[in-house]
Amino acid sequence: SGAITHRVSNGTTLSDILPPDQLQTFADNVTDALLPVTPEGFDLTKFMGRWFEGINSPRATEQRCVVHHYGGLTNNDKTATFTALKIYREGSEFGPVRYSIGYAFRGGSKNAMLQMHSSETSDAQPCS
Repeated sequence: SGAITHRVSNGTTLSDILPPDQLQTFADNVTDALLPVTPEGFDLTKFMGRWFEGINSPRATEQRCVVHHYGGLTNNDKTATFTALKIYREGSEFGPVRYSIGYAFRGGSKNAMLQMHSSETSDAQPCS
């Protein structure tokens, strides 16, 4: 079989060329290629709950006694979303209590491909 090529003109998008199921597969493959390797068998439902940061670097952050709360999971074949709350002390273990709120979503076809949006930054961050 020979290669099939298409000449794409300005204004043409992939959704004009590919059927929806192939477009989703293409998007999943691109996301899988760009994100780091994720653990096999990651169970997103077990990720929900309260998590304590056991180690952090004083040179990297002024946040101490950090606790993450994840909940409200909505999970299906196409996507997963959940809420995120982070509570910490600023500057030292006795500093003022601060918090950030946000949400996370699955950024690809695997459960561990998570992207977080929070009130701390306007950029999405890897979550797993």
